[in-house]
Amino acid sequence: RINAIEMRDRPPEPGDDILLSVITDGRHAAIDLRLVDSDNDNEPDNKLSLLVSNAYRIWKETEANTYVRPNGKPFELPGAAQMIFSDLGTISVEKTRGFSAYRWIRDELVRMGVPGSEIAFMQDFRKSEAKQRLFGDVRAGKVRFLIGSSDTMGTGVNAQLRLKALHHLDVPWLPSQIEQR
Repeated sequence: RINAIEMRDRPPEPGDDILLSVITDGRHAAIDLRLVDSDNDNEPDNKLSLLVSNAYRIWKETEANTYVRPNGKPFELPGAAQMIFSDLGTISVEKTRGFSAYRWIRDELVRMGVPGSEIAFMQDFRKSEAKQRLFGDVRAGKVRFLIGSSDTMGTGVNAQLRLKALHHLDVPWLPSQIEQR
């Protein structure tokens, strides 16, 4: 595709490849080929599948971990929390790309035995009050997986009390965003 761009002897027209679209497809393909072509099958060793396997393993290993409130009283629910960051493959790209990494992560974790109520998409909580309730649910152990992007989950998330793992499905363009995660 890059060779075709370099050999083109005219300005690009709508629908033509440009370098940015090739790079974007490459970033998506590095996660899961279904983000480039939704007709592809799942590959068990791709980055997305390996992330889900690792997240599930941690969920099982930490299901009995107990946590204490700042006042010294224990929380009723055991289990560690995990945050999964991805700026690509969000729910909103499902319309244009035909596949959502977020939805697939949730569906696959549920298929493996994680209750759906323990998985939340940060993008579903837009108002400050809703976000604070969500963070409270993470601290209390009701939500054990929080899935979001650098923009939605990179700053202001007070959910580290139970945090056992941060998963980075992709690498953001700006180094400052990885630090905020």
